[in-house]
Formats: sequence, C-alpha cells, structure tokens
Amino acid sequence: MHKCLSPSRIVACLSLAFGLAGHAAELPGRSELTPGGKRHVLQLVRNSDGAVQRVSDTLYSTNWAGYAQPNYQTNTTYTSASFSWVVPAVTFGKENSKSQTIEASAIWVGIGGFCENAACSTVDSSLIQMGTAQEVNSAGQTLYYAWYETLPQAEVAFAYVSPGDHITTLLECLANCKAGVTQTWEIVMADVTQGWKASGTLSYKSSLLSAEWIVEAPSNSNGTVYPLADFGTVTLSGLVADGLNPGLISTEAIYLDDSQGQTASVSVPVAGDEFSACWAAGTLFAACAAP
Repeated sequence: MHKCLSPSRIVACLSLAFGLAGHAAELPGRSELTPGGKRHVLQLVRNSDGAVQRVSDTLYSTNWAGYAQPNYQTNTTYTSASFSWVVPAVTFGKENSKSQTIEASAIWVGIGGFCENAACSTVDSSLIQMGTAQEVNSAGQTLYYAWYETLPQAEVAFAYVSPGDHITTLLECLANCKAGVTQTWEIVMADVTQGWKASGTLSYKSSLLSAEWIVEAPSNSNGTVYPLADFGTVTLSGLVADGLNPGLISTEAIYLDDSQGQTASVSVPVAGDEFSACWAAGTLFAACAAP
C-alpha cells in the first residue's frame, strides 16, 4: 500500500481507490518544501480600463500558461479532459525579483476556471483539476508530487513523482453531467514510469464551461504566489476534450508573466492536440518551438 504524503491527508488519500505498484521518490531530508500548495482560476493581466491585455490575440495571465477551450467559443459543455506529459526537473531561477526562497510550477488538466465570455468580464469560479507539482528552494532541494484539487478547496496530494516520469491523467463526469448541479466525477492518474495508477470518484459542482491544459505558477497555503520555477521546456501531448482531439488553434493560447521575473510561453499547437511550454526570465518571453 502506497503511503499518503502526510497523516492529515490519510482520509482523503484513502478515498481514492489506489492500486500502486513500485515506489516514488522520497522527500529530501531537512527540506522546507512540503505539499500544500494551491492553484487558482485564471488571473488575467488587465489594462487600466479593465480590458484584458492581448498581443496578437494571445491572452496574458499572471498565473497560467497553456491552452484553453471555452464554451462561449465552442458552444460545448465539457464533461471530460485528459492529456499526458513528462515531469520536468526544476531549478531555482536566480532572476527571482522578490528574493523568495521557494519557486514552484504545476502542470495540470482542468475543467472550469476560465473566462465566461469573450471579453472575459467575468472568470468562472469553479475548477476541477489534476496534475503534478514541481518545487525547488534556493538551496537546490526539490519536491515532486501528484495532486488533485476542487476549488475553493485546497489540493489533496496523494503520491510522489520524479523528474522523467511519464504521467497520464483524466477527469470525467460520470453522473448529473449538467451545469449548475452537483456532478459525480472520476479522476484518474497513472505514472507509467513507476508503474502505479490512482483513481477515485468525488462530487463537485462544475460550470462545465471550459477545458484547459496548463502550466501554472501556484501559490502557498496563505495565497502568496510562488515565482515560477525554471522547468525548461515541457511538452503536453495527447490532449483530449469530451473524447475528441480538441483541435487547438493559436488564438486559444495563454502566456504567463508572474510579475516576479519569470515568464512562460507556449508553442503553436501541433495536430490540434500537442504543444510545448517554455520557461524564461526577464522582460522577454522565450521563443517556444513546437514539439
């Protein structure tokens, strides 16, 4: 039986039907890094008049980089989403302008949490998501783990992962799959490299208004956003929404500028279901090559 990350999460951990083979990496000794981060809905960069900032139709955000498909564009209510990726190794970016001692990144698939209309005058407050966290401190110690989250609740961390692990994950509505009611969801993650799979069901009231595949600058349990850890380049592949290739287009891209010296850009999508995200620091975004 794979152990939960902390005694306080044993009940939540056991609510998932774990079938884990192998053993993920242990935490480093004497580290200030512990699970317990928090992700947020899309936080856009806005002009003084409240209008969102766009460059060549690309949205700018202080916490998300990736691609999102919204209901206002597709007329779809989203009831499932999935993808795969390889956990990147992270390093501490010395460009950190806030002199913070911890940097972090999160890679996830989600439903909800995006703009409710084309002008993005309102952002959906519901978000169900699942992914991995990659954290590093100024001493070079690192922490890599898997989690799920249903906002406004905090994350539930349930397994360790390691850089280089091939991860797949799925969110799928099983019952009451209509907006405005409490739905039943199945959440599934597999670490193909380590040979374990975790799955379970939970109840959540989602808007079903968007599907997204994101690299995020998460925050700590007090709500302070971490500077984005240097993850280099990561490829998000095999993207699926409602059982189909989402057919992503470049105008659905989101760039991240965390206002603390770190940025993340994304490549153009390949075949509608794959793209890369690239870390950078300073005033310029990285030129992010397609995978």
